[in-house]
Amino acid sequence: MAWRGSLEDIRVRDLLQVLRTGGRTGELVVAGLEADARLYFQDGALVEAVGGGRSGVGVLTDTLSWNNGEFEFRPEAEAPSRPDLELQSAVARVLAFPGTLTVVPSAADLTPTSGAPTTSDSRCAPLSAFVATVPFAEYACIQDATGVIRAQSGSSLHPMAQMCALAAAVNAFRLAHPRPELHRMLVEDDRGVVAVTRLGDGSMLMVVADGNAGLGNVSAAVTKLAHQLEASQ
Repeated sequence: MAWRGSLEDIRVRDLLQVLRTGGRTGELVVAGLEADARLYFQDGALVEAVGGGRSGVGVLTDTLSWNNGEFEFRPEAEAPSRPDLELQSAVARVLAFPGTLTVVPSAADLTPTSGAPTTSDSRCAPLSAFVATVPFAEYACIQDATGVIRAQSGSSLHPMAQMCALAAAVNAFRLAHPRPELHRMLVEDDRGVVAVTRLGDGSMLMVVADGNAGLGNVSAAVTKLAHQLEASQ
């Protein structure tokens, strides 16, 4: 059944949260006063955003600013088979920290060498091998200087959107860190360890480990992975 409503009653950000929490699949059509956009979801994750001849984070950024207009969610619509990791990272960030999406460049603003973040990124292979072969590894990703996830790999233990939200939180802390550039960070909580280390190109490598791993083992494994990534560039 389609779901319709007014943007005066519910914000686009709240629509993203509802669809994500409900694990919905389909198409969200958002009609503003002067433009419209189509946002596609797969199991609650935003996988594509198109409108005005554009696609990606730029469309999402515009849509989030609309306070007037109508929306309709069509659950029968098919989502693109290839997800946009940049969009997933952006949604996780804006849901965790409202307003932070404005610092993320649109797809049109990215330099040609950065390209769109997809699973074809050459660094996805070593990340996947790391998660598959290191017993305590649950997730690994590389974020560029703006916080956009350029490569990632995860086990089936946690939803990818949850890991993207964690990456967004870690990046927000990095940006707010009052001292000079953060090079390395280890966080231990009840679920395990989160390790972050800065790579030579300014991007950040983040690894999430389960509760069976000690800080020393995680630190050594992340250091080794960072060296492998540096050598492959």
